[in-house]
Amino acid sequence: MNNSPAYVAGGGRFGIGSRLFGRGARLLSAAFVAGSMLVGANALAQPNLYFSMPVGQITEGQDADYNVCRTANQAAPLTVNISVTQTGGPWIAGAVPSTFEFAAGAAFQCATFSISTEDDMVDEDDGRITVQLLRGTGYGLGVSGLAGAVNVDDNDEAGVTPPPPPMLPEVTIAASSASAAGVVEGTDIVFDVTRDDSAGELTVTVNVDDGSGDVIAGVPPTQVTFHDTDLTVTVTVSTDDDMVD
Repeated sequence: MNNSPAYVAGGGRFGIGSRLFGRGARLLSAAFVAGSMLVGANALAQPNLYFSMPVGQITEGQDADYNVCRTANQAAPLTVNISVTQTGGPWIAGAVPSTFEFAAGAAFQCATFSISTEDDMVDEDDGRITVQLLRGTGYGLGVSGLAGAVNVDDNDEAGVTPPPPPMLPEVTIAASSASAAGVVEGTDIVFDVTRDDSAGELTVTVNVDDGSGDVIAGVPPTQVTFHDTDLTVTVTVSTDDDMVD
């Protein structure tokens, strides 16, 4: 056996180093556990979202309803990104949505949003509207239930051609014969508004503008109404008889 001081000192350093290494490993392990706990706390701070619904069933013209739940309530509003696809159809009336929202301060964990469908007159294959949850800010996605679907039944008969849309009347306006050559200030200006179809009552919006803002007296008319079989109605605009050259 070597009893030299150098050997003893070397052994002491080795032993101390081993203890320090072991203590460092324990500190590292403790830091790792603490870090894991922080990550877990952050993960719990924002809810995960998922669909909670069976496959729905509607007929075109009805609303397709979707139920989305979250694992925790939040006081602030939460905007959720979605992707919407449809087969058959097209079914969706208006713009295809790209988000929906949990309202601010909502004391519930589920929200229902609807997509309107169009009741057209075209024979189509039955189809489906599918909504997919997308990643966003303030929430996570669950491990399942990331899509909800509603089947849509067409209600039109095969081989039936829809009727054409109704023809809209054509409306024109011109100065009346009494006003066509011009008027003296203080005199009413009369315009004739004519339509080419006398089918029932019709209200037409008009815009009266004198350009300078100092000719019209009072508030000019904003609309004119045809009654029943009227083909021509008049719009009267009063002018201001001032004392300015």
